[in-house]
Amino acid sequence: MLLTVGGGLLLVNAVVEPIRRAVRHFTKISQGNLTEEIQFNRTDEPGQMLSGLATMQVHLKVMLDEITSTATRMEERFHHLT
Repeated sequence: MLLTVGGGLLLVNAVVEPIRRAVRHFTKISQGNLTEEIQFNRTDEPGQMLSGLATMQVHLKVMLDEITSTATRMEERFHHLT
């Protein structure tokens, strides 16, 4: 019985902890923090979820950097026209 409970707790922790980590990262991303590295070392479904989250964060950062760069260039060109 004790072995079953212990095994169950390990299984729950193996699933719940990556989900908790993902939620923390989603919260940070939703607050505009795209700089914290998302680390993962698993290839199972929770690991794939964290991997996808890390990929999404990188793509968001690249898009934001491109938007910022374009806005800066547009502002510079506008000032040259005036």
